[in-house]
Amino acid sequence: MPATCLLACVLVFVLATQASSSQTSGERVAAGSVQPAQTSARAGAFFPSDEAVRELVRPYIDKRQAKGIVVGLVEPDGSRRVLTFGEAGEGSRPLAASSVFETGSLAKTFTGVILADMARRGEVKLDDPVAKYLLADVRVPSRNGRQITLLDLATHMSGLPRYPTGYVPPDPGNPYAHFAAEHLHAFLNRYELSRDPGAEFEYSNVGMGLLGHALARAAGADSFQTLVADRVLRPLGMSMTAYGRPPALGPWMTKGHDQQGAVVPYFDPGVLAGGGGLNSNVTDLMTYLDANIGEPTSPLEHAMRDAHRGYHSPRPGMEVGLGWMTMRRGPIHQVGNRGGSAGYSSYVAFDPNTRAGVVVLANSGGFEYADAIGRELLNPARRPSSEKPAQAPPATAAGATK
Repeated sequence: MPATCLLACVLVFVLATQASSSQTSGERVAAGSVQPAQTSARAGAFFPSDEAVRELVRPYIDKRQAKGIVVGLVEPDGSRRVLTFGEAGEGSRPLAASSVFETGSLAKTFTGVILADMARRGEVKLDDPVAKYLLADVRVPSRNGRQITLLDLATHMSGLPRYPTGYVPPDPGNPYAHFAAEHLHAFLNRYELSRDPGAEFEYSNVGMGLLGHALARAAGADSFQTLVADRVLRPLGMSMTAYGRPPALGPWMTKGHDQQGAVVPYFDPGVLAGGGGLNSNVTDLMTYLDANIGEPTSPLEHAMRDAHRGYHSPRPGMEVGLGWMTMRRGPIHQVGNRGGSAGYSSYVAFDPNTRAGVVVLANSGGFEYADAIGRELLNPARRPSSEKPAQAPPATAAGATK
């Protein structure tokens, strides 16, 4: 991933609308449908009114800290709202719920779900050495007899660095577009671990990329991109989410911008797709959140709950799952992740107690406030107690409300 794809160690289809417009719907959104505008929160809603959300988000646009921002709100009852702010970029369609963004490391949560799903199916085990699923002539680094496992990769405990070393990209503007399996294997063959696998948390894009590559081989898929499409995107109806820019997404792609406001090239992950590279819009990501919230109703949703589970806690209040990060701080209990690329910043999270979820997408790289916006909106203590909505009712396995 490019150096601007920085993460802290933590953690659709509607017609184009004008910036700062709002839509709402309590059901799945059909292609081309228009959702009615809403200017205030419903009685008992978890999230505040559109006006209050605008007061929170709009200053980042006015101060030119971000070019454009889209916020998606998933209420505990499953109803949704979308608010847009700013611009999609010169030559792009006006910013709307259909607008597509690079999501950076949000793709790691999909990698975690694939791992959990394959473990449930018996195709892999979490404690399998990753070497088991690679070519025989690939030397995976180990230390003191401890091999790197699939779980180590998924939880950033492998000892591998953030980025693969020793690779000189032919296109510095899109550095991993041509990073293929042979480059990954060459990196593994020469890299020496400085600590035992499982000993210490170190965020690793190349580790998650390696995990995706290994899972694709274990599943017999032609690529990890195909595996994600077959097992997650199509089952959930996420037709506006993909690696690359296929015809369905291309017309809705926003322009990514650096911190100075200049347009930057799009990002392509190559063989490291397990670590990032999905493009999506707010509507698809709200559908993804909905599947992660509440009682599971399908084998895929059961795998999603497995991926949320915390396997270790590198610091107080933080738990690391399979591509997901859980934060507990005061009244805040959020499961999610954030992502970034040279031209984009993003955040997706939900509160398992209230069953509210939020998506924040920005077409500006290095925008450090996507997660701050999301966490503030999800904070149950942001309103006086007299205004707080009731917690979502307990769900049952059958007919669970999301």
